[in-house]
Amino acid sequence: MLDKKIEFFIATVETGSFSGAARKLMLSQSAVSQQINLLEEELAVKLFDRSNYRPRLTRAGEFYFKKCQELVAIYEKMNHEVKLIDSYSIRIGITGPFENHHIPFLVKLFKEKYPQIEITIIKGSFQSCKEWLNNNQIDVAFAIENDFINEPKITYEVLLQHQICAICSYEHPWAKLTKIAAQNLINQPLICLSRKFGEGFYHDFVEAFNKDKIEPNIIKEVDTLDELILSVKLNEGIGLTSREVVNEEEVAILDIINSHHHANYVIGYARDINNQFIFDFVALAKRYFNKNSISNSYKVYKIIATIFYNYLAL
Repeated sequence: MLDKKIEFFIATVETGSFSGAARKLMLSQSAVSQQINLLEEELAVKLFDRSNYRPRLTRAGEFYFKKCQELVAIYEKMNHEVKLIDSYSIRIGITGPFENHHIPFLVKLFKEKYPQIEITIIKGSFQSCKEWLNNNQIDVAFAIENDFINEPKITYEVLLQHQICAICSYEHPWAKLTKIAAQNLINQPLICLSRKFGEGFYHDFVEAFNKDKIEPNIIKEVDTLDELILSVKLNEGIGLTSREVVNEEEVAILDIINSHHHANYVIGYARDINNQFIFDFVALAKRYFNKNSISNSYKVYKIIATIFYNYLAL
């Protein structure tokens, strides 16, 4: 509860007089004046110039009133949030293995600050996450920038730029290479993620080929990342995807040189949201991805995975 003297001070400023504050608070004018006097004594400054018919704020009074307004806003917001905290849940939309690796760390960090808030993870495609976010079925979603960029109800923060690579089976002639030029993709049979997986992702895929001045030879479109990797492992064609979501134990991974293929990885949320818990989660995600230098983090993850696979092979 705010100090009563502050409430009396604010009421006096808002009504323009001690008598007006007294009527608003249903008290006597002398009671209000007494509390204002006590407040000025505590602060050792004059908040009102009483030389005129109506009290006017001094420079100190103007500063104090501004800070009191800020304090009231914080107090009201705190009261609102504390009523929610025991029952609130943040619903997070994810799309694949990249989030599978990083979300547990993010959730752990978040729950250290807000242990009472439940976290619900919902897995889908870029397209479904966008639809869920627009329909208020989830609170935040991880996706590719182009899926959210033209959505009026959604805003987002860029977390990192995905490194797009080519993947092929270990039976493919490229399997022993570590990199290829974009022009090497000409006439290569390509397997790609469909529009169903994500309109924005598909648009970026085609547009990058246009910028590279290559007509892609798409022989198969699939709806999930698992289908893409399986088709590549079966040596049906070359795939293009983010390096962070594939495993060298399954497919050969090649960097693409001199190409426009890239994708900004983002966290999206409703533009009109007014919930500090969601803002805090988004801010935490930005700090996490910036601090952890994801490329290095993922390299460590792959090293651990490789050791684990080698252990199983013994």
